[in-house]
Amino acid sequence: VDGVSDLADVVVIRTQLSGQGLSVSGHDSGLQSGTVDPLAWPTGTSIIDRRGVLIPADLTPGEYVLEVGVETPGGPLLTAAGQPFISLGQVTIAR
Repeated sequence: VDGVSDLADVVVIRTQLSGQGLSVSGHDSGLQSGTVDPLAWPTGTSIIDRRGVLIPADLTPGEYVLEVGVETPGGPLLTAAGQPFISLGQVTIAR
């Protein structure tokens, strides 16, 4: 990855977004809590990185999209479709 010289330079961005594109909950941290060096990944290798999502108690009920992306000091890594995030699916928040 261009511009990445150290494992600490790579951060996973996990964000929950509303339908209007507003971030309502998110969390940034190193890949597998900094234990996996993405520069050593062979092409086509999958890495499992389990994460939780905290839902704010005052979140308005409705439909939300959960997305994940990878950020480096040079900016986001893009998917094959040129997007900075991959959608993991839609979540319905109800009371």
